Amino acid sequence: MSSVIRLIFLTMCWARVLLVTSSSLLAVAAFPIQRIEAEEGQNLSLQCLLGPHVNVSGSTVEWSKDGHANIVHLYIDGRDRAVDQKEEFKNRTTLFHEGLNTGNVTLQLSSVQLSDNGTYRCYIISLKTYCYTVLTVVKKGQINRSWGNHSNRTTASLDEVPQPNNPDLNVWYTVGGIILSIVMILGIIWIYKTFQGWRGRRTERTAKCFGPMEEMGVNICPVV
Repeated sequence: MSSVIRLIFLTMCWARVLLVTSSSLLAVAAFPIQRIEAEEGQNLSLQCLLGPHVNVSGSTVEWSKDGHANIVHLYIDGRDRAVDQKEEFKNRTTLFHEGLNTGNVTLQLSSVQLSDNGTYRCYIISLKTYCYTVLTVVKKGQINRSWGNHSNRTTASLDEVPQPNNPDLNVWYTVGGIILSIVMILGIIWIYKTFQGWRGRRTERTAKCFGPMEEMGVNICPVV
């Protein structure tokens, strides 16, 4: 009986490990994509609101444009890191640290330029969560009034937006999926062999106990 309990316990441990591993590898969240149209020289906010109960003050927050390598703003180890920031965004971005405790990782972009056109991504590494904003900057007086001012936003489907090329993340998920599959297969094989070994030992013990002594009406086997 103790062997059965041990097998059940180990099976539950395997299931828990696989659940945690798969959750950490595959739990990637993305919020609806937002679109903003603004005129040259305006100040605007690239919004990313995770929820009032989400605290990301201790997380790494990465704002990038049109690809992982184009860093717009980087917050790491509790402070802004300007060394990795693209030159064209220096002294033009503000991440309000006081909002990080309530899931607000909105980035303020000052004096927008025509070269700022593109797709912006906010990535919270610890949560594996993304926010996307598509920014269109036009010359003064040419803004599409049907959009209203830059604070008006609409959502777009993911297919409408060119996705940033992030090969490192794609490789990570591919490798993670392979490792997870291998672990699952090895776990199943190990559990099967353990069970087979336990059943074999029990059969052998039963044969020894109830062999010749059975005819004499004697049971020398311990109760299991």
